[in-house]
Amino acid sequence: MPSGYRISQLMSTIYDGTSRNAISGGRVGSALPTSVTDAWKPQSPRKLNYLSYYTASLSKELGNLDEGDVAFIKELIHPPEDKYDTVRDGEDEEKKKNFFLYEIVANETYGVDVDKWDYFARDSLYLGVKNSFDHDRLIASARACLDKNGVSHVTYRDKDVDTLYEMFHIRFTLYRKAYLHRVSKAIEMMIGDAMDFAEDIKVKGDDGRPKRIHEAVDDMSAYIKLNDDILHKIAESSSKAARTLVSRIFTRDIYTHLGEKTITNDMKEQDVVKEILGTENEEKELQKNLGVDIASYDYGNKDKNPVLNAYFYTKNDKTAKKLEERALGRRMMVPMQFNEKVARMFCKDPKYEETLKEKTKVWCNIKKLAEQQSNKCVEDNSAFLIIQ
Repeated sequence: MPSGYRISQLMSTIYDGTSRNAISGGRVGSALPTSVTDAWKPQSPRKLNYLSYYTASLSKELGNLDEGDVAFIKELIHPPEDKYDTVRDGEDEEKKKNFFLYEIVANETYGVDVDKWDYFARDSLYLGVKNSFDHDRLIASARACLDKNGVSHVTYRDKDVDTLYEMFHIRFTLYRKAYLHRVSKAIEMMIGDAMDFAEDIKVKGDDGRPKRIHEAVDDMSAYIKLNDDILHKIAESSSKAARTLVSRIFTRDIYTHLGEKTITNDMKEQDVVKEILGTENEEKELQKNLGVDIASYDYGNKDKNPVLNAYFYTKNDKTAKKLEERALGRRMMVPMQFNEKVARMFCKDPKYEETLKEKTKVWCNIKKLAEQQSNKCVEDNSAFLIIQ
């Protein structure tokens, strides 16, 4: 395998650490500005700069890399949004022929790539989650086929559409049962709060100056030192609040889960806090101790069916084509809804637990009643249209 692919596979998963998630989680009450949390979302442009910083040491082991190799690896990990349009509208036939290369490591076209297959197999095994997805079957049927525009895609046999559905379903399952599980998010929230309190914990950057944890995201040399060992450093912080949070994590005295409720896609954490507690001054202490995490579960394409974006070929037609939704529906039962957004509420300080639990319960009941009324209106309108 070419060194470029080996490096890109490594770099595409290098940011999966717990500390990085806590930094980029965008929690309510976080001291980190939105510009920082957005900049470190998965495969964001700023994170790709880490590759430039790290490539020098990797190239010694995997072979010397020139600037062209580095640029190519970056695009494999984070293909430009308009890459397909650029290649399709261009006159370079070689680029059209090799476009499928951008759908192997990080497939921005339809979301089926080896990076997902790697962590699906690994995490399912170690988490004890049953995984019926067979990546070997897709590997065996994968072909590089040209679409109607003469651009190549990683294409699968039409009869393997069920296997693709299984892949997206195991993704949904892992996010619900592990990655976005309420216990995982409670601990992540605690780590983030501990980082906010531990202002005396610093790491040195490229310029040799010590930087606080939230400042390290702008300095690659400092950022790479923020591994999971950061908790042990925070445990020695001069901040009692930070030390207490780390101690609670180690003894599993985590934030209490108060409840959860399905919400609309446009709601933010701050909106949930405002609806539960309002903005009155007497609620300020409660606001500090109410943690909100919004989990979004989907099949990898928000509220759309991700399989409709994939390319298939048939036994008699090797052209890369997308299958119609009706054809897919005949092959297997598919979900009526492909995404769900849930707000989970946590209590940070046990002495506020009963008060916050009661307010959260009232809010959840109000939201539930509103949903029932909305659904009834939809049913009534549908019945009216049928009668007409």
